[in-house]
Amino acid sequence: MTTRAPHELPDYLKDLLQPTPSSIEKLLAAWDGLSVETQAAILLKLDKVPTPVYLIERVETKALSSHNAYIRYLAAHRFNSKNNYSSKDKELREMIENDSSPLVKYSHFENLSEITSVFLDDDDLKDADSFFALPHQARLAKVRMLRGYGEKVTGILEEAAVRQLQDGSVSETELYEIITDYLVKPKFRTGDADNHLPPDDCDHEGDNLIQRLWQLVPLLPPRIAQVLVDNLPKLSQPHCVPENVIKAMTINQLESLLDRQDIELVAFRKKIFREDAELRGAAVRSHFTLDYSEFAEILAGAPQERVATLKLLGTMAPDLELCLYEAIHDVVIASDGSGTVTSFESSLACGAMARRLKELEQEKKYREFDQLRLYRLARTAVPWEPEAKGSPPVGSLKFLADNIVPGDTWGTFMAFSQVWPQRGAGHRVLVRELPRLYDLGEDDLPREESESDRNALVRMDDELSRGIADILEEVKTLRKELTDEVENIGRQTGEQRARLDHEIEARTLMQQQISRVRRKRLFTYIPLGMCGFIILLLYATK
Repeated sequence: MTTRAPHELPDYLKDLLQPTPSSIEKLLAAWDGLSVETQAAILLKLDKVPTPVYLIERVETKALSSHNAYIRYLAAHRFNSKNNYSSKDKELREMIENDSSPLVKYSHFENLSEITSVFLDDDDLKDADSFFALPHQARLAKVRMLRGYGEKVTGILEEAAVRQLQDGSVSETELYEIITDYLVKPKFRTGDADNHLPPDDCDHEGDNLIQRLWQLVPLLPPRIAQVLVDNLPKLSQPHCVPENVIKAMTINQLESLLDRQDIELVAFRKKIFREDAELRGAAVRSHFTLDYSEFAEILAGAPQERVATLKLLGTMAPDLELCLYEAIHDVVIASDGSGTVTSFESSLACGAMARRLKELEQEKKYREFDQLRLYRLARTAVPWEPEAKGSPPVGSLKFLADNIVPGDTWGTFMAFSQVWPQRGAGHRVLVRELPRLYDLGEDDLPREESESDRNALVRMDDELSRGIADILEEVKTLRKELTDEVENIGRQTGEQRARLDHEIEARTLMQQQISRVRRKRLFTYIPLGMCGFIILLLYATK
C-alpha cells in the first residue's frame, strides 16, 4: 500500500489546482464526488496556487455549501483569514454566521492574524466579564487558536477560578472545555513562541505567566486542575513546578505529574521513592536513577522489604544503569533460594536491561559496559550466595583483589569501581582482561574512543614521551660519564706506560753501563794476569 504526505493530492487530481478557469471548473464539477479527505487537502492547498480571487471565491462558496460541517469550517477558516470587502464576501460572511454548526458559525472568533495579536486589542479578552459574556462556543473559538494574549487569558482564568466559577457565570464543564481548548495544543507544553509562553527563560514574561497558571491548580476543581497538571509547560530551573503547588496536589495529580517525561524533578522523585509507598511506582517511571551507595542502602534493608523494592525497580524503572539491573536480577534470584530463574520480576529486570541497552548513546553505553564488567568480576570474586566460593582477580587485575569486601558482593563492586579509574589511561588496556559481554552483543559494536578516552590516551602518550626523553637524557649522561672515565683511564694507562717505558729504558742503560764496566775490567785483568804469568815463569826459571 502506498502512502502520501499529508495534504498531498494524487497525480490525477493535480490538474484541478492549476491557476486557470478551466481547472477550477473541473474542480467544481468533481467536488461533490470527492472524499472529505481530498476536499480538505484541496482547501489547504488553495493558498499555494496563484489563482485569481474570483475563482477562489467560487471554490469557497462551493465548500460552504457542503453537507460536511468540517469542510464548511475549513472554508470559513480560509475566508476569515482574509480581508473581505466585496459584495460576494458579504454573502459568504452571512452564510458563515447563519451556519447550523457552532464550529462554523463562530469560526470568525478564532484569532488568526499575527498582526492582530501584536498591534490590536481584543475587546472580548479585555476582562473576564467580557469573555464570559460570549456564547460558550464563541469562547472556545476564541481560545483554541489564540496567538498572544497570554497575560489576558491568564488573568481571565485566575478570575474564573475565584469568582465566575463560584457565582455560576461559568459551569465547571464549560471552564474545563475552555482550559482544555487553550492548553491542549501540540506545541503548548514546549512553550510555543506563538503562545508567548517560553519555558526556558527565567527572566522572560512567559515564565511568570506559566508560574501563575501553575498556581491555579490548588484553586480549581480536581478535574479542571488535572488539565493544567497534564499540559502546562515546566518552569525554568531549579524548580520545574512551584513547590507549594506540588504540596497541594492530590494523589492522582501527583501521579500524573510524575508520569510526565518532560518533568524531571529528580530530587523529588527520590524523596517520594523513600517516603511514599503509594507513589513509588510513579516516581521511578521516568528520570529516576540511583547511585551505587543508594542502591547499597536498599540492599541493607530487611529481606522482605529489599526484595519488594528491587522487584519494583526491575519492573518499573527504565533509566537505571545496566549493572543495577543485573544486580537486581541476581539478588532476587539469590533471595528465591532455588538458584534458578524462577522469579517473573527478575526476568523483567533482564528485559528492562535490554531496553535500556537499546536507548543508550554509544559513549555512555561503553562506560556502562565497563561498570557491568567490573560488577561481574566482583560477583565472581564474592558470589551473592553465601555458601558459594569466589575466585579473586588474578594476573594484571590482581591489584583489585586487595579491595575485596568479604561477604559483600555489591560492596566489592563499589570498591572495584572506585579503584578502577585510579589506573589512569592504562585502564583502557586492562578492559580486555575483564569479563566479556558476549550476551549483550558487545563484539557486534565497534569500540569508539570517547573524548575522555582520547584525552587520557593523549596524556598517557605525553607521559610516555616525557619518560622516554628522560631515559634518553640519562643514557646520554651515563654515556658521557663513561666516555670521560674511559678517557681518564686511558690517560692514566698512558702515563703509567710512559713511566714503565722510562724505567725499562733506564734499566737498559744501566745494564749497558754495567756491561761496559765489566768489559773494561776484563781488559784490565788480562794484562795483569799475563804480567803475573810472566813473573811466575821468570821466577820458575831461576
